[in-house]
Amino acid sequence: MPKKEEELIKVGEVGSIVVPDYLEGDEMLGFDDMGREDMTLPRLGLCQSMTPQRKKESPGYVQGLEEGDWFNTITGENFGNTVMVTPLLFYKTRIRFFPLDSGGGIRCQSRDFHLGVGDPGGDCDTCKLATFNAEQKPDCNKFFNYPALAWRPGATPGPQNLLVVSFKSTALKAASAWNSLMQIRRKSMFTGIYRFTSALQQKDKQSWYTPVIKNADWVPQQLLELVKGLYQTVHSAQQEGRLHEHVDESLRGDALEGEM
Repeated sequence: MPKKEEELIKVGEVGSIVVPDYLEGDEMLGFDDMGREDMTLPRLGLCQSMTPQRKKESPGYVQGLEEGDWFNTITGENFGNTVMVTPLLFYKTRIRFFPLDSGGGIRCQSRDFHLGVGDPGGDCDTCKLATFNAEQKPDCNKFFNYPALAWRPGATPGPQNLLVVSFKSTALKAASAWNSLMQIRRKSMFTGIYRFTSALQQKDKQSWYTPVIKNADWVPQQLLELVKGLYQTVHSAQQEGRLHEHVDESLRGDALEGEM
C-alpha cells in the first residue's frame, strides 16, 4: 500500500511543503484559467563545483547540496546522489549566453533547434557559432531536453514531480546512451523508470561529475494513466511553443564543467 505523501517528505525539508490537516479537502480555487503550460517547469540539476545553488550568497542556495548531487532548480529539493526518472518526451534546443563578466543572461536562443532569436539569430543550421572547429568549442550550447517525473527512491511520484532533464556538452554522451536504453525497450518513452547517479571525472587538474543512467523498472500499472496524461499535456504544450523550462547560469557551457 503506497505511503501517504506526508510520510514521504520530512517536515522542514527545503523545497517541500507538508499540507496541514485543516487544509485537507481544499478545493484549490483560483486556478481556473491556469494550465500547466502557463508555468515554467523546474529543471533537474547536477551539482558541480561552480553550480550557483551550492553557494550561500546565491539567491537559489540549496542547503546541504554537494557536488554530484541531483536537485530541483526551482524548489531547491535535494535528491542526493540518486534520483529515479521517468521521461515523457524528447526535444532539442540551443542557447547562447552573454559572458559572465558582462552580466550573463541569454544572448540568443532557439526553441526549435533551427531558428535562433537574439544575437545573431537566424538559421542555426548554418551559424558558425553552433559548430565545432579546430580552435574552440561552439559559442552556442546544444541541449537534449526531456520533460520527466523525478523522485527519490522509495517515494511515490505524482504531478508535483514534473520537471525537465537537460543535457549539454560532455553530458550529451550520457544522453545518447540513455536514448539507446529507451529505444531498446520498444515501448512508449513514458513507460520506463531509470536510476540516475553521478560519477567523478578528472582531466589534468580539473574535475567534474557526469550522469550515470541505468535501467530500473517499468512504470506500475496504477501510475500509467497519470504519466500518459502528463505526456499528452507537455507534448501539446511543446508542439505549440508553450513549454518552457527553467533557465539559469548553471546551464552555461563552460569548458569541462560537464554540467547539465
